[in-house]
Amino acid sequence: YVSFSDLMSLLLIFFVYLFSMSSIDPVKYQQAANSLKGEFSTQLPEPSIAERTQKRDADAMLLSMLTQQIKAQQLQNNAKIVVDDYKVNVVLFTPVLFQSGDATLSDAGEKILKGFSEIMAKTKNPIVVEGHTDDRPMKKGVFNSNWDLSFYRAYSVMQYMMRVSGLSPKRLSGTGYGEFRPLYPNTTESNRAKNRRIEIALMKKY
Repeated sequence: YVSFSDLMSLLLIFFVYLFSMSSIDPVKYQQAANSLKGEFSTQLPEPSIAERTQKRDADAMLLSMLTQQIKAQQLQNNAKIVVDDYKVNVVLFTPVLFQSGDATLSDAGEKILKGFSEIMAKTKNPIVVEGHTDDRPMKKGVFNSNWDLSFYRAYSVMQYMMRVSGLSPKRLSGTGYGEFRPLYPNTTESNRAKNRRIEIALMKKY
């Protein structure tokens, strides 16, 4: 048997309890947040001098091998290497890989890619392949847009690299940017030729 007054007292206690649960002490909250931050921090320790030296030596060796590949295939006017903190990027201008408006690698293009693929297969780093075009509209044909063409060219490069050098598909990803990421303004034929390119980026993941 519960009287009406007892019932009201119990309800009052219950609502006070709910209110106290919803009120957070800012000091205690910050202490808890700091604790979690310490537990789940993803900050990595600074590499040692020996580790940094080893990475620089590996970068220098890779860069030397890729540069030699460009010279060996006489691609000085059709390829370049761009290095930054995140990747080593091989840029191949598409006339040496594809016929105009086509996404099937030419025989010469396969020969060129074979050399670069074999070098990259010796590493364990992720590889990102990008296709790029100029801004000229596509003529009626297989592809509806430059975007389509750039994507399928990147895909052709990825497929060939896996086939010729045994690269794992787990290491490869690709995309097409069409005309939307030009290196130079599409105002001259020379600039347009430089914007039609494939970029193969070996990401710096140690």
